[in-house]
Amino acid sequence: MEKLGIAKHFGTDSKRYQVNGLTLVHSSFHHFASCPWHYHQNAHFAFTTGGTLTETHRKFQLRLQAGSLLYNYSDEPHCNAEYSEHVSALHVDVEPSWFATREIDFAAFNGVRVLRDPLLKSHFYRIFNELQVDDTASHLSIEAHLLECISHMLRTQGRTAGKTPAWVDKVRNLLYDRYTERILLKEVAVEAGLHPVYLCQQFPMFFHCSFGEYIRKIRIEKAVDRMLQNSKRTLLTEIAFECGFSDQSHFIRTFKQHIGVTPLVFQKGLRP
Repeated sequence: MEKLGIAKHFGTDSKRYQVNGLTLVHSSFHHFASCPWHYHQNAHFAFTTGGTLTETHRKFQLRLQAGSLLYNYSDEPHCNAEYSEHVSALHVDVEPSWFATREIDFAAFNGVRVLRDPLLKSHFYRIFNELQVDDTASHLSIEAHLLECISHMLRTQGRTAGKTPAWVDKVRNLLYDRYTERILLKEVAVEAGLHPVYLCQQFPMFFHCSFGEYIRKIRIEKAVDRMLQNSKRTLLTEIAFECGFSDQSHFIRTFKQHIGVTPLVFQKGLRP
């Protein structure tokens, strides 16, 4: 089994960026068939920015598509296959020294994690955008967003260790299933089996934002996924409508607030 060294990945590098123990590599996998079983020297995040593929680990398989976000611990064996014609991914390779100098317990992040939280994804959308901007402030922004991701993962892990209430998953699933709709608070409370007042008090403790903010993050996540799946699409009005925004101007304002640039600028950055 092949061991890949620091910031080594299969595919063709289209962009490489290094800062303080972090290496960001955006790779293309055009006309790839498969990658053999391998593992990485360092832990890394993998953000699929285009296409689809299957990643196989010892006990499970993952079908990845544009917008998928994973965390892989170092020395975690896996292989990849079933690539679509055009696949691309952003890998953020994290050296142990980066964790150590920031007093983060590296061992706390073992195994493989599929990161579906829209709060985490919003940070990676910004990291991906900073890679396109690449100016004198990008290194600060990239590291800050990654630290916020790690901090959020630690908080969530603490909640998991303390046994997250069953209503949290019920509410999350409801919001994802109906993110384009105008959902009433009483409907969410019924699904959670909680009094509306108590639900409003508890929601920020587990979702780290308000109801409205969480739904907006889901809508932005879905909009970015659509852009990644078809980087040549220019019909932003259609994307806005399909993702639950009342109009294009509302979509543009919310997108810029969460991603840092307008949808059009972000979309242009996806084009080769």
